[in-house]
Amino acid sequence: MALLFADNFEQYGICNAVTAKDYMEDGLWIENDASGTYGSTGVVDDPDPSAPAASVAYDLGHRYNDTGNLRGLRYAFPGGGRGTVGASWRWYIAGMPTAEGAAPRMELRDASNLMQVGLYVRTTGAISVINSAGASLGSTTGPVLTANSWNHIECKTTINATTGSFAIYVNSVLVLNLTNINTKSQASATADQIKIGVYHVSTADANKTYLKDVIVWDTTGTRNNDVMGPCFVGRFALNSDVSLNWTPSTGGTGYNLINEVGPNDTNYISAAWPAPSPSTFGVDNLPADVTSVRAVVLLGRMRKTDGGDCNVRMSFIDAGVDTNGADRPITTADTYWYDVLELNTRTSNPFTPTEFNNGTFKINRTL
Repeated sequence: MALLFADNFEQYGICNAVTAKDYMEDGLWIENDASGTYGSTGVVDDPDPSAPAASVAYDLGHRYNDTGNLRGLRYAFPGGGRGTVGASWRWYIAGMPTAEGAAPRMELRDASNLMQVGLYVRTTGAISVINSAGASLGSTTGPVLTANSWNHIECKTTINATTGSFAIYVNSVLVLNLTNINTKSQASATADQIKIGVYHVSTADANKTYLKDVIVWDTTGTRNNDVMGPCFVGRFALNSDVSLNWTPSTGGTGYNLINEVGPNDTNYISAAWPAPSPSTFGVDNLPADVTSVRAVVLLGRMRKTDGGDCNVRMSFIDAGVDTNGADRPITTADTYWYDVLELNTRTSNPFTPTEFNNGTFKINRTL
């Protein structure tokens, strides 16, 4: 696997800071400390009036009285640390920072949650790379970001004391390429997690910053293991029952109970033991202008209601052939589970838009 994670925040629904924190930390983000205080407002409508109506963003908020802290979202890489890792996202910054350091910021951290290396936005719209001591490792020669518009940022980083590297792309353009630098601030030579948010200094507050289309990848596998360029992360809801064999909590249909924008945990479908046959559902089509699919990410919010064993597997079906996710051991807590499907089992190639549009989602209790 190379694509590790993707999120556009739409599945949480428009929600306040407290609710956003609760949902995001239910299995997807390991920490959301942008919420709750210091002016953050959670998941909001896209600040760009020209964006599609369904587009949402996470508001990282206007920081104040929080000197020396990076407040934001933290994601831990599955399977441990990587020597080389990539990440991309979109930032919408409502005015560039008014003081150096009070700015949108991204950090790569080790397993102890200590910063190895990171980047931040300067007062001009330039981007600087820094180590954990705040020392600059390099900076773009001039402004590369504009205020009040979405900018796509992608970085590829190798953690090493002497041969470290840090490349930054903005809207597909390589704006900084640092090589043979010291990107290792801690004892280990790995990045184990990423934190992205807004950093505060004592002299000024950072302007409001919005975030969407977050992607994390590593260099393993044969797909999605190098710089990707701007990618759209979309949520495609279930739109029909193809074969409903699980029991709906109410009514006679299932898809409408589990396709809400913003989870409603009182509406659900369930599978007692002995397990029924799997249930399958139709899925919304991709936008017409999508020409390729990097991966299909299956996402389910699940829990069990007793102490017995329960495993569930999600799959995507193309022309009768399943591409399976992992068997997931479900717990008694409402939790998001996700599987990244980079290749179609039927073709051994990436899914095409046509295959996705003709496909169905399957959920199966396996234990």
